[in-house]
Amino acid sequence: MRYLLYAAVVAGVVALVPACRSESADADLLPPEPTIEARTITASELPAEFDESRTYYYRSANLQDPEGMIVTLWHAGFHATRAWQPLDSSTPPCFDPLGATFTVELEVDDAAIVDKGFTRGVGRLFCAATLTEFTVSGAGG
Repeated sequence: MRYLLYAAVVAGVVALVPACRSESADADLLPPEPTIEARTITASELPAEFDESRTYYYRSANLQDPEGMIVTLWHAGFHATRAWQPLDSSTPPCFDPLGATFTVELEVDDAAIVDKGFTRGVGRLFCAATLTEFTVSGAGG
């Protein structure tokens, strides 16, 4: 009888251990998310110069969730320090059919971001009259 009680207790403890371990293991898989601050700016408030060795634009004009993209890139190891989402593409002479596109400035250049749909450059940001500027903190940590 004592053996059956002991076996039941051991079986219960063994059943709980994997559940506890998987929760903590899942928590360790993703790095903490960055802090993202957003503000609306005009094209005249864009930086006078960009570090084009670390700046990439998205090759699609219809990005619906720029903050989600920043977090997705973050989890993939591409840590942005700043990003810009054009709110329009009405400023002439932007006759490019793609128009202004979402653009990120990485903390450290990583050309592998091209595999995520990005191309090096500022993405014709000056084609937009207004943009959302994102400042990202916690990059690289």
